[in-house]
Amino acid sequence: MFTKRLLFLTNHRLVSIVWKRGRASDCQIFALNEEGRLAFARHVQALPGAPAYLLTELVEEDFRSDAIPHVIRRDRRAIVDRRLSQMYRATPYRLGIVQGRELDGRRDDRVLYTAITNPELVKPWVDLLIELGAPVAGVYSAPLLSAELLKVLRITAEHALLVSVETGGGLRQSYFNRGGIKFSRLTPVSEIGRAELPDFIADEVSKTWQYLDSLRYFTRAEALGVFILAHPADHAGILASRPPITQLQYNAVSIRDAARRIGLEDNLTDSDATPIFIHLLGKGPPRGQFATHEETHGMRVWKSRTGLYAASALLVLSSVAWSGFTAYRSASLERQIEHIETQAKVAAQQHQAAVKELPSSSLSPAVMRDSVTLYDALTHSSPSPTRTLFALSQVLEGFPDIRIDQIAWVLSNDPNATPSYTPAAGTDDALVRSGRIDVPATPAEAPGDKATELAYTYQIAVVEAAIQPFNGDYRAVFNEIDRFTQALKSLPGGQVRILSRPVELGSNVTLSGRSATSTGATQARFAVKLTMALAKP
Repeated sequence: MFTKRLLFLTNHRLVSIVWKRGRASDCQIFALNEEGRLAFARHVQALPGAPAYLLTELVEEDFRSDAIPHVIRRDRRAIVDRRLSQMYRATPYRLGIVQGRELDGRRDDRVLYTAITNPELVKPWVDLLIELGAPVAGVYSAPLLSAELLKVLRITAEHALLVSVETGGGLRQSYFNRGGIKFSRLTPVSEIGRAELPDFIADEVSKTWQYLDSLRYFTRAEALGVFILAHPADHAGILASRPPITQLQYNAVSIRDAARRIGLEDNLTDSDATPIFIHLLGKGPPRGQFATHEETHGMRVWKSRTGLYAASALLVLSSVAWSGFTAYRSASLERQIEHIETQAKVAAQQHQAAVKELPSSSLSPAVMRDSVTLYDALTHSSPSPTRTLFALSQVLEGFPDIRIDQIAWVLSNDPNATPSYTPAAGTDDALVRSGRIDVPATPAEAPGDKATELAYTYQIAVVEAAIQPFNGDYRAVFNEIDRFTQALKSLPGGQVRILSRPVELGSNVTLSGRSATSTGATQARFAVKLTMALAKP
């Protein structure tokens, strides 16, 4: 938290306190004369850059309540400013505070107008601060700040009168209606003894009651809660001097309890509420303040400069942190590189030792490397016949009369290739035999035919089978073979070609036979070629 200067101005003196890290220190009091101004100037020059927060506790502070039509913010601001200029033409220290809306009728906005009617009590000190280069944060009102004290004390009465004593200022009475300040009155007194304090408070409260009653702030059925902030040692006398007014609810509030609630650690020894208001100002000033836009220019510049300093410091810290992280990361990477290099050297040494122990070979390392590469490529690109045999077995479940004699299987990139195979023996027992000139099989491509195409695209299988039992009905056999080939064609990616039948009926074949009275043939042999496309990787 930055250091700031808290000033408490009354009609009799100026109190200056340095606020740092939530604590007040260096309390000095200055008289309201030329000698006091010179002493205050020397005091400010000792800490010239600290922002100044000026809190006023003056008799010349006026309060007026009014209601204006409920309009948008910009128009409401214009109405408030116009009425302030009409009410308080002789002072620049004026303020309008909107306090909600009326509960009935047009529900107009409730506005509190307040001003310091004698600006000469404040302006010389503000001008001196600006001249000395101290940023002026604002000019604040002690009665407006007392609204925060009302919240801290948890006073919830609809009509409340908060009474406090400030040494060098006087007796302050602030009237609140539903938590909003409506009126405040200061009875100036420089000093008053503890013995006279109870009667003095009772007399002033009676006067304030009469004034409020004349303005009809409350009905006869309503009561005014009076809360007097005082030292516990003064409570008995204050309560004993209660005015004889039935509508007053007289209460004494411990000033020590109030100090504890706002975080003030000082052990207060009397009923002076000055430390309470100064601590509230240090914790957080009220929103509304009297200083003009020109007078707070230095504070805006100070905030901008402080923001730039903070941003620069944050940038420097971020740069330092990033540099540290980068350095740590670089060191970590260097250690990893050294570790990997060490492992590589050890591996190289182990490799050299293993090579030396190997027997000599006539093959060069390049040939061995290429051989291993080719073997790996063939292994990964050559699928097994499992898919083809599985599909074929599913089809054969629907043909119980077909018996497989042999299957020739090959991989190829040419769908017209035919694997070499030797036809099964035992065809001499057929009733009818045909003869033809056989066309030699087309061999499948060897892996080395195309050095760059190691991934095959087709599985080709030649299935040689027989239908048994066979009773000599060739028409039924041909129908069964056709039905079998159609079933094979329904396989995904399947192409089927009949290579041989029990009897070839083409024009280029010769037929011969024997009498059916002899022992009949028991099976009819045929061969088909099944080509299935492989799925592309």
